[in-house]
Amino acid sequence: MKMKEIMASIVCLTFNHEKFIAEAIESFLAQRTSFPFEIIIHDDASKDKTTEIVKKYAEKYAGKITAIIQHENQYSKGIKPFAKFVMPRIRGKYIAWCEGDDFWTDPYKLQKQVEFLETNSEYVICYHNAVVINEQNQLVTNSKLPDFCKKDLTADELKIGSWVLMLTACFRNVIRELPEEFHKVRNGDTFLTSILGNYGKGKYMPDIKNAVYRQHGNSVWSSLSIIEKNTFSINTFAWLHRYYSRIGDKTYSDYFERIVITLFKSSIEKWYDSGNEKICSIFSKLIDDNKDIINIKTLLRYHKYIGEAIFYKLALLNFNQKKYSEAILYFHEIAKLNPMDATVFNNLGVIYYNTGKLQEAEKNFKKALDLKPAYREALLGMEKIHNVL
Repeated sequence: MKMKEIMASIVCLTFNHEKFIAEAIESFLAQRTSFPFEIIIHDDASKDKTTEIVKKYAEKYAGKITAIIQHENQYSKGIKPFAKFVMPRIRGKYIAWCEGDDFWTDPYKLQKQVEFLETNSEYVICYHNAVVINEQNQLVTNSKLPDFCKKDLTADELKIGSWVLMLTACFRNVIRELPEEFHKVRNGDTFLTSILGNYGKGKYMPDIKNAVYRQHGNSVWSSLSIIEKNTFSINTFAWLHRYYSRIGDKTYSDYFERIVITLFKSSIEKWYDSGNEKICSIFSKLIDDNKDIINIKTLLRYHKYIGEAIFYKLALLNFNQKKYSEAILYFHEIAKLNPMDATVFNNLGVIYYNTGKLQEAEKNFKKALDLKPAYREALLGMEKIHNVL
């Protein structure tokens, strides 16, 4: 089969999908098209019978199915299989995506999408909706997409990472190499959508029957907790900020910075709990991974929007994680923003006392008592200092 004859490449990434992979492959083989297409399946060293199933299909449909079988899991090494192993093998003018635990239901899906892209050069991607089922094939929801996402997208809307269901997408094979920042993110779909926005618009195609998205315990994404998903999304937007900053696109660099700060503020408000060590650890790592964005200097630029509460919570978070220098910085900024808050000065007194800076501790305890003379914690702090001195 000559390279020019392949019009579309179906890409399927799979790992431990023995219960589902055959259904996905059969839905690819069921496609009725007027053009040749190929199926590329990447198995990331599955520990169940997925590899065996994929190999059997590749043998039965030699020339149609290409199987890329790993002997060591690449994803766990931080390697993106699509970018490193699949992209170099793609021969199609168009790429359709579906992971091994999902499947398609419309046998004319690929034909409709390729025909549309062939006759509408201003569009780079087309997509449709999906239903959600669980591991027992029970319907969870009849629409994966909320109504406001069931629409065409401008190039700008794609670039800002608007939600497109990749298991329903068909897009032009225009990206020759994914940027280094892509390899840093957990949620590659959003990053890929943003890059595709540089090449055209997006078309929503409601006439295509819904695909099927499956929720199950082994799913890389659906098995995550809400706070984990939110954290990975923040990291994705942070890397998009860095990508657009690196290539000199200030408009989108600034946009993604705002998104990171907005989502971070929302996360802190929803889930921060000083008494929950796991939650504190998640937020601490998120901040450490994104210090170039989530820092006092940047947060102060957004102060009018995010308010003072987030500064206080970050001060306490750093204090609880024994990151005293960072906690001091945040408490000092809070003191500037709200100089009549005795609690701030008391907390500074505690930190300075714990770090052996007794004169600074005494000064801040006194300031707390000037604002609130009967402040018990500040009085106890002063007593401790006098006992030492």
